[in-house]
Amino acid sequence: MTRLVKQLLHRKPFNPFRIVMRSGQRHEITDPDRVAINRSFIFWFPPAGRMERLAKADIELVYEPRIGRS
Repeated sequence: MTRLVKQLLHRKPFNPFRIVMRSGQRHEITDPDRVAINRSFIFWFPPAGRMERLAKADIELVYEPRIGRS
């Protein structure tokens, strides 16, 4: 999943995508500059709110709404 997230973040032009966690939480990634990735986590800085730490092991799905692919 991490490889896919990195590919989507670097795609030109950037298309927003969604990260769905096993818990059902959904995170809309609308700006590639608001995401950082390390070995275990994806750090996401939503436009309104505090930084969120998404455990890579808990990612269920990465979805591109406009394209419909994961």
